Amino acid sequence: MATRTGAHDFDCDPETFWARAFFSEEFNRKLFLERLKFEQWEVLEQVETADGFRRRVKATPRVGDLPGPIKTLLKNGTGYVEEGEYFRSQSRYVINVIPSSLADRLKITGDMRVVPLPDGRCRRSYTTVVEAKIMVVGGMLETRLLDDIDKSYARSTLLTQEMLKETKPAT
Repeated sequence: MATRTGAHDFDCDPETFWARAFFSEEFNRKLFLERLKFEQWEVLEQVETADGFRRRVKATPRVGDLPGPIKTLLKNGTGYVEEGEYFRSQSRYVINVIPSSLADRLKITGDMRVVPLPDGRCRRSYTTVVEAKIMVVGGMLETRLLDDIDKSYARSTLLTQEMLKETKPAT
């Protein structure tokens, strides 16, 4: 099992971050389909809860330069379904990822929180845990997945900052 954490600051309050970036259809289309070049990214369902909502997202990243042993294991592709729950009162999103390949041997979970900072800014922090129960290549797969997730967060940070600048009111 391997864990990775990260944090990024933004020039907006937490509510704006969630609404205009993380849960924005336009933002996600630009991020996943245009920037990350996913083959597919779509919200399958979203159900309101007393404190936010639960949603299911289907995504298919493109297969890049994977090591041969890992590529062989992904016979059902690199797609996944993300089951997430947003807790408005905690400014928190918790996910469980169900991969198309190795679902019985690969567990991916995440926890993202957004907290206010001074001057109307906010900080997004995340923790991702990957556990691959696969002899010989499990550790290699865990590291690769966490590296890819970190790269995705870095790209989403840049896009979020760009979109916030584009829509920031003039002072």
